[in-house]
Amino acid sequence: PAGNDGPTYARLGSVGEPAAADRVLTVGGMSSGWSPRQATLRLRVGPANADLMELPLIGPDPVTRRAGIVVLPGDGGPGFGNDAAEYAAAAASGLPVGGAIVLVSRGGATLQAKAAAAANAGAIGVLVWDRGGTGVFPAATADGGPVVPVVGLGSAQGQALMELLARGVTSEGVLEVASREPAPPAVASFSSNGPTASGRVKPDVVAPAVEVTTAWPPTADGTARQATMTGTSAAAAQAAAIALRARIDRPELSADDVRALLVGAGRTIPGVRLSAQGGGQLSESLDAAAVIRPPIVTATGTRGRADVRVSVGNLGTEDETYRVVVQSSTGRDLWNAGTVRVAPGAHTAIRVELPLRGRGWSGRVTVRRAAGGEVVASHPAATFAPVPRKTGLLGVPEIVTADGVTQATVRVGRLTRAGERVLSGPVHDVNVLLVPGDGSVPLVVSGVGAGHDWAAGTYRFVLSRRLPSGGSVPPGRFRLRVTGRGPDGSLIARQSAEFMLR
Repeated sequence: PAGNDGPTYARLGSVGEPAAADRVLTVGGMSSGWSPRQATLRLRVGPANADLMELPLIGPDPVTRRAGIVVLPGDGGPGFGNDAAEYAAAAASGLPVGGAIVLVSRGGATLQAKAAAAANAGAIGVLVWDRGGTGVFPAATADGGPVVPVVGLGSAQGQALMELLARGVTSEGVLEVASREPAPPAVASFSSNGPTASGRVKPDVVAPAVEVTTAWPPTADGTARQATMTGTSAAAAQAAAIALRARIDRPELSADDVRALLVGAGRTIPGVRLSAQGGGQLSESLDAAAVIRPPIVTATGTRGRADVRVSVGNLGTEDETYRVVVQSSTGRDLWNAGTVRVAPGAHTAIRVELPLRGRGWSGRVTVRRAAGGEVVASHPAATFAPVPRKTGLLGVPEIVTADGVTQATVRVGRLTRAGERVLSGPVHDVNVLLVPGDGSVPLVVSGVGAGHDWAAGTYRFVLSRRLPSGGSVPPGRFRLRVTGRGPDGSLIARQSAEFMLR
């Protein structure tokens, strides 16, 4: 399995490694219905009551009982509460924090360290005021988290609390966990989506990739730790673990069968395009009795139907006769491919027809036992509009001189969209040369020989009398020449208009 980060190249979407790899299981990232923990601070200041709501909360749930609120003394506001000395000084001045909720300023130490210092002084909770900051607090932390509840206060919230407490009357507070419905699962914004330029769906599956609890390097004394991680690397690790478990439990399965099982077992995320989620959310239940290969069935075209050959694999121990049907996204049977008999551990090819639509189509290819109609496998299927021919992979370099600075702009590769499909055409073996007007030997700006592949995008760089290699450039008139090779190996060359380097 490999992570499927993106998107790159801004608005046109992204198609890149490992999305272009055929047999690699690419894993996109998703949020898994997670929502931030929040707290409400219910205040009683003299005869008045006030609530500060939707405050970020980390650490254990607070003890729901009234407690005094103590402002840790500091210069010009609450102290930082980073060590025992501050709490000892507060106690000496008549402000012990035992059994109280303590208000401190953010900064100078981690939230864990602040919580530990407060807990050692007897506090039951910590309010951390982000004075002059953004008020953004982490949803979770490494090292197991704070030992007492830590609640964040933004700049305005902290100021309002200080004004209430400054009235000089008895103040008490109760910290409560705020109930909140979790957000529905969704594909993460950083997760790349297909289809690929060759018309395949990537990612194959998606897995939780936002604030995932994971192993962390141990402390110096060997104490195990955990931390949170965000990214498709975290998602890919989960897929790798499930794939490994499948190979251990069922060693007779091939790598292609395990990949097909993972895709077929995915749970569809409602409201998300197939090209963004593939088989859906990763599942540990890999007990299907059959698989389809390729695990996501695709075709291109705009009208009629596309004939696609797939293989049906029997993962059981007895001969099976299956009926294969193509279904719409709502589960309605659209086309019956007929029956196929498959021996145990074998794969048998069969032809299916997928509907072609101008804006694309998505559904499923489903395998049922011919006797009884039990569904034994169901895999995603999709068709896409064809992508235009790859042309114009290298633009003419544009040279602009302003305020004594000469800048070159060159478009390399091409990104186009056709329906949901994205074409990303890189350029290989790119060389950038300064060609003197007197016909002398060109000077290398970037790239020598083969192996310099440039992804599709617009590149800008400054041209000066000094080469990146350190060599000098004589004053005079030049042209900028860019050469490379397209995906088919053909040579491409573009050259700018003449310009002056002084």
